[in-house]
Order: sequence, then C-alpha cells, then structure tokens
Amino acid sequence: MCSENIAHVRFMTFINTSFIEAENLENVFNVLLKVEVALLALSWIEFLYTFYLLIFIRAMHFNLTFLFINYGGQYFGSMLSRCIIVYVQLYPDKNLEYIIPLANYVRTVCLFIAMYILPIFMVERCLASFFVKNYEKSRKIWVSLMILSIFHPLVFASAIAYIQCWIPVLFHVISFFIVNIIGFIRVSAAPKKPFMKFRKPHSERK
Repeated sequence: MCSENIAHVRFMTFINTSFIEAENLENVFNVLLKVEVALLALSWIEFLYTFYLLIFIRAMHFNLTFLFINYGGQYFGSMLSRCIIVYVQLYPDKNLEYIIPLANYVRTVCLFIAMYILPIFMVERCLASFFVKNYEKSRKIWVSLMILSIFHPLVFASAIAYIQCWIPVLFHVISFFIVNIIGFIRVSAAPKKPFMKFRKPHSERK
C-alpha cells in the first residue's frame, strides 16, 4: 500500500521507524543497522573487484561486458543509496531527513533495473546468434546502446509507476515473473552450434 505520510508514494526499502519506536525495538534495530554496515563494506569490496575484472579483463564480447557494467551501475546506485539511508538512521539529523525519501526513490529505481535485467542479455545473445559470422570479431557497440535505450525508459517508467501507486503491485509482480521466465528460458536455450560452426578446428589453425 502507499504511505499516506510520504505524499502517497511507496518504496521497496522504506522502514517505518515510528513503529520501531512504538514497539521499543530501537536497540535491536541499531544492532541490525551496524551488522548491515559491515555487510555493506564487504559488498563494496566485492563490487569494486568485480568492476575491475569487467573493465580490465575482457573475457566476454564488448557488448556483453558493457551490459554487465550497466548492471553493476545499478548495484552501485543501490548500495550508495542504502549507505546514505543507514547513515541518517544511525546519526539522526533534522537537516538531513529530506535525503531519506530521495535515497529510497533512487534505490527503488535501481532495484527495478536489477529485477528486469535478464531480458537485455537475452536480446544481446539473440543478436549475437543472428550476426554470428562476424559478431565476435567486431564490437558492434550499437547493439548494447540500442538495447539500453529501450530498456532504461521502460524500467524507469515501471519504477515510477510503482512508486507513485499508478499501477497495482500485483501487475508488477506478474510482469516481473513473466519477463524473467521468458528471459531465462531464452538465454538457457541460446544456440551454441552456430558459434561452433564458424570456429575452425584446431588442426586447421596450425
């Protein structure tokens, strides 16, 4: 449901601190926040290492790497937003209270990007199969740019519709499952034979 206390909006990561105070759970909540700080620190290390691998160690096609970097970008935004929220909750400041709704807004949008990310890899693999003759030999950067130019507006619109309560939650849940199931099936069934077809035998490369 939409919160009446925040201009009729809803967030996926919003915590009702008034309820926590009413139930005298502040000590438990603060302990959990400190545990989360430690987990966030580990997540930052993991994120930076993964980002380093994607940038400096090219183990995949350029477009696939670019799409994974895009996925990492939403993870960065999500973690940064959560760090800001945790800081304001651990060190309350009346002058910083306006940041919490903004950080929740950004984090919710980032989570929507993560939830709908699988189909972009499906589309990229389909195009890789279509251009199999020369796809692996050229960057074809237009592929990833085209995918993201379609993907981001749709996901941003879906996230904003969720936050502003324009569409029922059930619709988002159903669309999330349908989109990702289709993406999973198509990625799992991606043809490998076309790539093998154009790969020269080891004996011919000598």
